[in-house]
Amino acid sequence: VLDDLEIPGDGETQRRRRETVGELYAFLRERETASRSDFLELVDPEEVSYASPAGFWEAVGRDGLRKLPGVTPPKSGHHQWAFENEKSEGQSDR
Repeated sequence: VLDDLEIPGDGETQRRRRETVGELYAFLRERETASRSDFLELVDPEEVSYASPAGFWEAVGRDGLRKLPGVTPPKSGHHQWAFENEKSEGQSDR
């Protein structure tokens, strides 16, 4: 799925940015919820060729993460991103 994301840049820069989005995704899957500030702590701006973690988040991370399966962005006025575990999808309450 990560290979299908449109990530700005080319070559090695694009690869590193794609890997960073993958790391954000893995983090969210593991924790099930995370905030923007949690994600920013994971971004090495030099690694992704941005001046700051926030710059990467605004230009690449946020939109990339939003397009991945199971990810629910925060609703207006909220700050928590969520991951819906695939195991719980389609199961009914008993």
